[in-house]
Amino acid sequence: MRLGLILDNIDAAARWFFVPPGQATLYVFVIQAFVALTASNILFLQQGNLLVNTAAFVMILGQLGVMVKTRFLLRVVPR
Repeated sequence: MRLGLILDNIDAAARWFFVPPGQATLYVFVIQAFVALTASNILFLQQGNLLVNTAAFVMILGQLGVMVKTRFLLRVVPR
């Protein structure tokens, strides 16, 4: 019973973050291509430190989520 409540809360939190980018998939793909290209050229992220790389890509996912929610450049990039 308690585990079901915890899983429901996790599901609601994940849905809150992943549904809007899922509805704007082409937009996220195009923006993600430029962001990934930029991140791959940062020397600090090329050292192979798992913790630093994970933190960087979590921040990139957060940035993409905020960009979708604020509709940043949504008129320029097709939805």
